Amino acid sequence: MRAARRYVNDVATVGPDDPYARRFYYFGQRAALMAPQGVVYNERYLSIGDDTLIGPNVCLTAGINGDQEMISSPVISIGRR
Repeated sequence: MRAARRYVNDVATVGPDDPYARRFYYFGQRAALMAPQGVVYNERYLSIGDDTLIGPNVCLTAGINGDQEMISSPVISIGRR
């Protein structure tokens, strides 16, 4: 069971070459959004810097809802700029 869970978490971890990473304002080289991910929305306003590791179960959101337009971008920057 643990081996299966590790495999699923490895496969579900988002890296810079993952198609999902393109939804972010910036997703840095050698950065990772580990699985399982918490709630994530308005990715276009989130910047994940190079060499940044976001642990499992972390929620990343910009704004109050997923359709909200922000007045600046990025709203949240994590890691190197």
